[in-house]
Amino acid sequence: MKNKNKTIGQALAKAARKLASHGIESSVQEAEILLCNAIGCKRHELFLNSEKELPATALHKFSAFTQRRLKREPLQYILGSEEFCGLDIKVTRNTLIPRPETEVLVEVAIKALSGFKEAHATVIDLCTGSGCVAIAMAKMANCIVYATDVSKEALETARENAALNDASGMITFFEGDLFAPLEGLAIKGKASAVLANPPYIKTADMETLQPEVRLYEPKAALDGGKDGLDFYRRITHEAIKWLKPDGFLIFEIGFGQADMVKEIIEKTGFREICVIKDLSGIERVVRAVK
Repeated sequence: MKNKNKTIGQALAKAARKLASHGIESSVQEAEILLCNAIGCKRHELFLNSEKELPATALHKFSAFTQRRLKREPLQYILGSEEFCGLDIKVTRNTLIPRPETEVLVEVAIKALSGFKEAHATVIDLCTGSGCVAIAMAKMANCIVYATDVSKEALETARENAALNDASGMITFFEGDLFAPLEGLAIKGKASAVLANPPYIKTADMETLQPEVRLYEPKAALDGGKDGLDFYRRITHEAIKWLKPDGFLIFEIGFGQADMVKEIIEKTGFREICVIKDLSGIERVVRAVK
């Protein structure tokens, strides 16, 4: 019996139709990405070889990928990685998927630290997850990074990412709640920056998230409490003790949270508080100076 998805073009078209019927907006693009991964080729090669027969092993792999995506599993979890600041970052269901908007956090931090005349600025990265921010800071700004997370599984992935990106020597990962695992280290009052992309979704809003987020990404990395601001309060209260004079506190924030986060920071004694927008014009990062 001949396979209905005999050629690369036929398999691609059928998968794209299925994805579209399940509400996947970029169905053609995603089908192409999944098929490239299954075959091990570049996207332009799909079109050059669209009339060629798709090998059975590649078809089986592609079908499995497509079925996972039809269940709304994020593309990045299926592929196992995501690009962040030009770095290849491994992701698992124990880590949040790095977002392009989080690159703004890194950009703001690098610009802020450029004013310090240090060969290796000391940076604390809280809620590190996959380690993407910590690794970007180590690679792009030559920082010594102390990164923490409560998830042992996330930290395993973060350490692997640091090794894959040749940044292990610049980053130390600690398991624990925010600053707690750093107690006893000789960096209190000496950090040039405290960075965090903390959980900031309101608990009541968790069930309204897209299926890709709600069903697959770790809830502990998303839920910011009743008003979504729990972690901003806790981090801000502690951060001022860890920063050196003129050190920076830099947060990623959720949509519509800028004024509330600014108010929290102002009450703690920080100054020069500013809000930076992402490429979509959304207020995305808050930066303050000790």
